[in-house]
Amino acid sequence: MAWRSAQAGLVPASGRLQLTFSGPVPSVTASAPGLVTFTAAGFTLALIPHKANALAGSPAPLPLMATCTLTSGRDARLAAVPVTPAPTRPGRSAGGRQRKGAPAPSGGGIPPGCAKRLIHGGTASPVLGCAHLLGYADVRKLQEAGLVGPAPGGTPPAAFLHVDTYGSDVGCVPKEPTIAACIKHHGVIHAYSCSVAQLDYRKQLAFPPAKVTFLNFQFVPVTAVMQLSETAWPRNHPPTENRKCFRGFSNFKPVPLKSPVVAVFTDLNDSAVAKFPVLNISETFLPIHISQVAVNGVPLNVGPDCGTTQPVHAVLTGRGHNGPPPTGYTLGTGGPLSGSVTIPKFTHCGIGENLDPLFNASISGPMNFQLMTQGTLCTPQQLGRPGCPPTVPKPRRHVGRG
Repeated sequence: MAWRSAQAGLVPASGRLQLTFSGPVPSVTASAPGLVTFTAAGFTLALIPHKANALAGSPAPLPLMATCTLTSGRDARLAAVPVTPAPTRPGRSAGGRQRKGAPAPSGGGIPPGCAKRLIHGGTASPVLGCAHLLGYADVRKLQEAGLVGPAPGGTPPAAFLHVDTYGSDVGCVPKEPTIAACIKHHGVIHAYSCSVAQLDYRKQLAFPPAKVTFLNFQFVPVTAVMQLSETAWPRNHPPTENRKCFRGFSNFKPVPLKSPVVAVFTDLNDSAVAKFPVLNISETFLPIHISQVAVNGVPLNVGPDCGTTQPVHAVLTGRGHNGPPPTGYTLGTGGPLSGSVTIPKFTHCGIGENLDPLFNASISGPMNFQLMTQGTLCTPQQLGRPGCPPTVPKPRRHVGRG
C-alpha cells in the first residue's frame, strides 16, 4: 500500500522536517470474527525534492529513494483490531438461510463461486471476485448493434465474470537490478497483473441469450435470439500465461492455464510522479448460436444448430488510470472494453432449405466493433471494496461516454 503527501513541505533553515502522509489505501475484510493483527513489512520511502524558485517547464526532479527493513527481533505489530460477527440481514435467519417470502438482494446478490479459485497455483494472495458484464456487438454490414449480456426478465440482470489472479510482478523497462535503481534512472516502474476469468449465466460459461433486431437490407426487420458462449481455445492458440507477470523483480514461477477462459492481462504503469496508466487486454473465443428467427414478424425456421463455423476470436482492450481517483477502465472499478472482431461464416442454418448464404451475406465479415462494459469487481473474500453485490453498469455506446 502507498501513501501520498497531501501538501509540500518547506525545508527549515535548521532542525528537522516533519512530513505527514495521507491518502486512500486498500481496505481489508475479515473472513471470520476474531482479532485482526496488522504488522509492518518492508518500507520504501520516495521523496521528490523541488526548488522553491524553479521555473515552470523545468524538468521533473528524480525521487530520492530510501529502503528500510526491520531489525531482527523487533516487534513489527502495528495494531490489533477486534472483528465482531456481522448483524443478521432483514429477511434472513441466524443460520444465513433466506426466509420464505423475503426479497432477494438487489442486483442478483453475490453469486455462488464469486471468490472461488479458477486455477491452481499462482499468487499467494490472489484477487478473487466477480463483476457484471454486458455491452453492444456491432454488425458492420447491417450498420446496427445488438445488446449482449442482460438476461431475459432481468434476473440476474447480466452475466457474471468470475476473476482469479494467477500472477503479478513489478519490472523495469529497460531492465535495472533493483526497484530503487529503476525509479532513479527512469522515474517509473511497471506493475503487471495477470488474471483469468469465466462467464457465468445459470452455471453456463456463456452470456444470457440476447434477443436482437436488425434491419436487413436497411428496411426488413429481422429478429433473432443470439447467444455467445465460451469454448475451448484452438490447439494452435491455447491460453498462455503472460511472461511479463513472471520476469520482474519477484521471480514467480509461471502457471499453466486451461481453457475455456477469458485471459486477462493488466499493465499498471506505476509512477512516483503521475497517475497510474492502466492497459488491460482480454482475449477469448466465443461461438455464436442463432435461434428463434423472424423476418418482418414471420417465423423463419433456422433449425437447432444454426451458428458460426468456428468461434469468434475476441480481443478487447481497456484503458484508464488507476488514480487517485480511478478513471476510464480498471479491473477493480470496471469500465469500457472495446475491440474489433471478425464474424466467421455460418453453417447448419435452415430446415428444408440452406439459409447459410443469407446469414453469410448479411452478417459474416471483418471489422465488427465490440464495446463491453464491466461493472465494479466484487471481492468479498479479499479486498473488501465497495460494490458487493456487484453493480450492474450502464452499457456504453461510445468509448469514454456514459
